[in-house]
Amino acid sequence: QGTVDLSYDDLRWVSALYRTSSQKKKLDSNPQNCPEQKVLSRTKIPNLFLSFEEFKDLKFEELLDRLAADVKVTNLVMVIEAYMTWFGERDSYKFPYCTKEHLDKIASLKLARGWCTVPEECFTDWRSPGGSVDFRAWKSVQHRPVLAPQDQKHAQLLSCQNSIPGQHLVSQENKLVFYFKHPNTTNCTRKGRCGFILKSTPATIENPDLFNIELCVDQQEYSAEIHLHDDLIRAEHMHLMVGHSNGKWCPISWCGTPALCRVPRHNGREWTWGTLPLSYYDYYDMRIKVLYTL
Repeated sequence: QGTVDLSYDDLRWVSALYRTSSQKKKLDSNPQNCPEQKVLSRTKIPNLFLSFEEFKDLKFEELLDRLAADVKVTNLVMVIEAYMTWFGERDSYKFPYCTKEHLDKIASLKLARGWCTVPEECFTDWRSPGGSVDFRAWKSVQHRPVLAPQDQKHAQLLSCQNSIPGQHLVSQENKLVFYFKHPNTTNCTRKGRCGFILKSTPATIENPDLFNIELCVDQQEYSAEIHLHDDLIRAEHMHLMVGHSNGKWCPISWCGTPALCRVPRHNGREWTWGTLPLSYYDYYDMRIKVLYTL
């Protein structure tokens, strides 16, 4: 996967991170310490509905340090989304370039946390909370073999098979269908295609926090066209990505739950999710994908 030349300070940083991760792993391995962990990890998608409040006033270098020690950050895309959310909180729209030192630190973070590499599509065309921005800084990641090598066997970007109007994603129950044959699936003789369904719970005007998207593990919800290998498919390996039909991703991970905003159209109200104006997708297809890491 390539090599990275690390300074003495970087090595100390990685060593401290490794010790923190090891301590956390010991705690997680004890069911008494995490009684709900197994139940939650089966259906809960880790990157959804996180808060950025504690990070928004940090400098970029401080942000990387905090993300490195945060157990909620489970893959490289979450670092990208945190960066874009952080940029949207700035008063100035001068885009802060990622320096070589920044990229080295992100690379060492990836290695220390044992994250999979991700497809190149995950690095490009992001939209900040303040609008579309030049993405040249993160495009340079493509030239860092340790971050985005040619071999992408360890992560797959899966497309949702059904079209969902924007407002309907939040306001009604949905079944988002994804076809995916897990590499450990052998000699499958079941009807239909291998895959999984993400099921959404609608929000209400009175309680927007009801909104949820999680892995459906109820076999009765599956049809003859698709079946779930529930012994292999786990929500903890998923990262939901949502964006514009024109190709731009929106960093939803750190935007909490969707909000109902007052606007002159749509009876004066419409749902938004971070930078995602969901009413726009009542007329155009949404871009919904799942990054599945192995």
